[in-house]
Amino acid sequence: RRRRHTPLASPLVRVAVLDIGTNSTRLLIADVDASTGSVRELIRRSQVTRLGDGVDSTGALSEQACGRVFDTLSAYGQDIASHGCEANLAVLTSAVRDASNGADFAARVSADFDLDARVLSGEEEAQLTFLGAMSGRPASSEPTVVIDIGGGSTEFIVGRNRTAGFHVSTHAGVVRMS
Repeated sequence: RRRRHTPLASPLVRVAVLDIGTNSTRLLIADVDASTGSVRELIRRSQVTRLGDGVDSTGALSEQACGRVFDTLSAYGQDIASHGCEANLAVLTSAVRDASNGADFAARVSADFDLDARVLSGEEEAQLTFLGAMSGRPASSEPTVVIDIGGGSTEFIVGRNRTAGFHVSTHAGVVRMS
């Protein structure tokens, strides 16, 4: 199971972050320096799983789509275990928050794969998208526009430096539109 990080032992924390979206399931394993917030990427993977396939017509995540995600999480679990990750987080987005069985799916992700699973609201997704897009960029007082076209939603964010001001999450994404 997960090892607990001792803050006094080392400022470095090895983390696994999974983005379980409407169209793809992504994994990032990185060393994060807790004192500076710097991130050193070790592994980045992405698999098209189409979790949101059919969710708009049925209102629920299909067994087939869930199975594709679970198969991918099993494969990612091997990477997580072999890298000794101390913190394992999964964020779930549009398809899961909109599906009638989304909470059950999130609970299974958490229990079956030892992940701290969290379903993001559209607002949280927009805020995190902006932070991700701005990380590694020099700070600027000029407004920046970030548009994230996902599988189930599209986020529009305007902000300065690392702070999102205006943001909106729409129900228009590549899986929904196809």
